[in-house]
Amino acid sequence: MKSYEGIFVFPPTATPDERKAQDKAIDTQIDKFKGKVGQRAEWGKRSLGYVVKRFREGLFSFVEFEMDPSGVVDFRKALEVNPDILKYMVTVKDPKAGKIAPRKNAKKPAEEAPQAVAAKS
Repeated sequence: MKSYEGIFVFPPTATPDERKAQDKAIDTQIDKFKGKVGQRAEWGKRSLGYVVKRFREGLFSFVEFEMDPSGVVDFRKALEVNPDILKYMVTVKDPKAGKIAPRKNAKKPAEEAPQAVAAKS
C-alpha cells in the first residue's frame, strides 16, 4: 500500500450536515477501494483561482490515506462523477516530506556586488 494525499473542494454553500455527509462519502470511496483513511484536516473556505461551476470560493478538505496503487485509478474515476466535489487532487505522499534536500550542482553564492548609491538632488 502507498500513502496518498487528497485535497477536495466542495461548494461553499454546503451546510455543516452536508459537509459531514460529503466527508463520509469520501471515506466510503476510500474504503470501497480497500484503502485506509489517515489524518483529515478542514482548511475552511478559500477563494479559487478561477470560477468552477459558477463558484468563486470553495470549502477545502485535506485527507491522508493509504491505498493499493491499482485502486487509485478507479478511485479517481469515482471522484469525477461525484456531483458534490468541485475539484480534487490526489498525489503520492512524499516519504521525506518536511525535509529539504540540498540541490545538486548548486552554485556557490557570488561575491556581493557593491550597491549603487542613489544620487542626491
